[in-house]
Amino acid sequence: MKDEQTDTGRAQDAPQPSDPLAQAHYQAMLDRINRHFWARDWQALGDCISVPNRISSLDAERVVDTIDEWLELARAARQSFVQVGATEYHRICTEARFDDAARTRITGAHKTYILRNSSLVLPVYCARMTLAWTDGVWLSSSLFTASRDKDLPTIHADRVTRRA
Repeated sequence: MKDEQTDTGRAQDAPQPSDPLAQAHYQAMLDRINRHFWARDWQALGDCISVPNRISSLDAERVVDTIDEWLELARAARQSFVQVGATEYHRICTEARFDDAARTRITGAHKTYILRNSSLVLPVYCARMTLAWTDGVWLSSSLFTASRDKDLPTIHADRVTRRA
């Protein structure tokens, strides 16, 4: 006879399946951020972000404490994209789930495609983002990319831009 407590415990420890509603919110946030980033609509982009905001990659990490600091970083990152010849990028949600019973946090994963006229500029990479429900809207509170900041400066792009 099976031990129901063990089976229940295992089921609770297993990763939760991706939630369609969480995926919809996550993809909508990716699209919103992408649209504002490419249009250089910095005010609208800032409205998508919560602070403090943790941004990290395989070779860099940073915590941004103010929206102004985050936007300075975003402007410099946008310039990095121009310098590598990128004309667009797409981020596609691969999974997302609510992290809490109140459904106020979403953690998701996505693939990033950085393109120049439909051709890849860099290899596709995976990323994870956390969203927080704050004052009635979803905001991005952290981002991890499985890429290297040395290949396409984003996390410390403002420092690279100042030196150039």
